Order: sequence, then C-alpha cells, then structure tokens
Amino acid sequence: MIEQSSRGLVIWCYSLAKEILRNRPPQVIRNVAEDPSGQEKWRLGYPQQIAGTTYIYIPLVSELEYVKLRELNLKKEFHSYGSNQDIYSSPTRNILFVNSANNVMKWLFPTNNQLISQVRLLSKSPYDGSKRTVDAIMYEVIQKDTNGDKKLTVDDANVIAFSLPDGSKYKEVLSAADRLIDVMLLENKSVFIMYQTQGAGYLTTLRLSDFTPISRSELPKVPN
Repeated sequence: MIEQSSRGLVIWCYSLAKEILRNRPPQVIRNVAEDPSGQEKWRLGYPQQIAGTTYIYIPLVSELEYVKLRELNLKKEFHSYGSNQDIYSSPTRNILFVNSANNVMKWLFPTNNQLISQVRLLSKSPYDGSKRTVDAIMYEVIQKDTNGDKKLTVDDANVIAFSLPDGSKYKEVLSAADRLIDVMLLENKSVFIMYQTQGAGYLTTLRLSDFTPISRSELPKVPN
C-alpha cells in the first residue's frame, strides 16, 4: 500500500510539473551544439523522490545535449563500497524541485546554461534503511567549454557544488582544477570531502547547514 501511494505521488508530481513546464518554460538559451532549427528540444526526466522529505526533483534534459557518460559503471562503483548515496549519472541542464506538501516548485538554476553531469543524494542513514533521510545533494556541474569544441560535454572540466534537499543553499565548493576523490556526511552535521589539486591531496570539512568551510588540511606526503 505504501509503495503504491509513493508511486502515485511521483506520477502526480510529474504530471503537475509537465503542466508547469508547458505554461512557463525555462529560459531558452543559445545552442552549445549544432542545431539547424536554432532551438533546443527539452524533455523532463523521470521524477525522483528525495527520501525522508516532501520533495521530488525532476531533471530537465535537452534532447540535443543528452551526452552519454564515459564512465557507465559509476553507480555500481560507489555503491560497492557501501556508500550512503544515490548516484544519478544522466546529464541534465536544470533540476525542478517540487514540494509535494504545497505544490511549490522552483528551478535549481535561473537559466539552462550549464550541464549537470552527476547528482548524488547524500545521507547519514544506511542506504537500504527504511527511515533513510537525504541530508544534502552534491552536483557535478559543467559550466564552460574548457576543451574548445564548442559543446558542453563530460570532456569539459566541472565544478563540485552542494545544496540542501530542497535545492536551497546551493554553493560551489571545488573548482574545475580540483579532482574529487570522495565525499561523505559525518555525524557532527558536517560534510567530509577528499580531493586532489595540483598534485596534492586535501581533506576539507564543510558545515552541513550552509556548506561553509570549517577546516582544510593537506594530506601528508608518502615518505621515501
């Protein structure tokens, strides 16, 4: 019964979002790939309920920019280590957040000028727990054509950003020069990030409430 109710809620939000998108489409932008018609074609992806909240997020995908990721085993790879994360690797251009409690909807970004190559729903709860709650969302976002091919694809450098489960408090925390190694939520309401930049490894802790940096430490060099 609970499963049927949840499925019905997702279908209802999806239908409602499609109606909103039809009447108030997000801003149409210039193409980043060749398009003889001069206009991108949008479609809504499958809605995903954010565990432990009243929110559902729905990706907005441009059919002309649906880029196939090179690393198709990302989801399997992360879950094989027991990560408390849902990982979604279908690239999107924007995300619509729907509050099913009051029908309020909002877009993550004001325009569709970026490519979101990956979304991770982060939780301190066990991945298969019945009372699992998502505490934050991490995004890998491609904002610029860094390889000069006049397209936004997974071959371009990305930035790492976070938001709360409703899409608020969005904040970019790692630049395109950094390589993310791992991310996890800690019991003291903080976000732990391990990453590499310019050949050195670093550990950074962020405050979960607004993703403000708390500490940053360089990993020690391996002794000879």
